[in-house]
Amino acid sequence: MKFREIFDEKKDIFLFVLSDKICRIIIRSITEKSKSAIEISDEEGISLASVYRRLDILSNNKIIMPSAIISKDGKKIFFYKVN
Repeated sequence: MKFREIFDEKKDIFLFVLSDKICRIIIRSITEKSKSAIEISDEEGISLASVYRRLDILSNNKIIMPSAIISKDGKKIFFYKVN
């Protein structure tokens, strides 16, 4: 892949994030404190599926950083914070 193609792809992702209302809400929600997808969904009134879709885009592009804990019942819970 050529540099220009990579640059255009990154630029497109950045423009998508800026133009997408749900991405902006999620970023604002996790700027100060790490939150799980369920917390974001409940607090912001966004469907859990939409939250997970946007978190995937944001974390794959290193805009946010996931961290995981193991709950008492052995489930892995991810928390997200702005990178």
